[in-house]
Amino acid sequence: KSVLITRFAHPALSASPGPRYGTRMRGRVLDMGCGKGGDLTKWAKANVAEYVGLGTSLLFLFPTRLRLAHVHPSIDIAAVSIDQAQKRHSTSRGARFVANFFALDCYSHVLSDALPLNLLETPFDVVSMQFCMHYAFESETKARIMLKNVSTWLRPGGIFVGTIPNAKQLMCASPLAS
Repeated sequence: KSVLITRFAHPALSASPGPRYGTRMRGRVLDMGCGKGGDLTKWAKANVAEYVGLGTSLLFLFPTRLRLAHVHPSIDIAAVSIDQAQKRHSTSRGARFVANFFALDCYSHVLSDALPLNLLETPFDVVSMQFCMHYAFESETKARIMLKNVSTWLRPGGIFVGTIPNAKQLMCASPLAS
């Protein structure tokens, strides 16, 4: 992920038509699957000026499986992860950028229906989906909403950075495959 961000996101952030913040900080990132904020230091190294992180609840993604696993229905795993991401950002020395975090199923909801409109006034220079995009392919509707969220809020000339697992490679490496 660091290589992808350095190789592809850095140029898009540097070319951001938006204002500079400080001497080097520039650009906006929409992370549609930020989890606990594990990539925040990568975005800090990219000198991003503004970051919006979305965490998708596992209750949205796998409601039947989680209920069968006896996870309490009132526990929102995404909200817990978002709290951890906010804490990680607020305690990080390197995170000199503005960050907003939301627990949101961005595969079922159009962002303009769920996020404050002031966050969507300016398109994003980078949209990132790291190891979460595959959840959108549960249905055609979810895949279309995910693609609409990416294409609507990414500026012309911006960059989409996504990483998705290779199921075939995972199964070949699995001890269950033998």
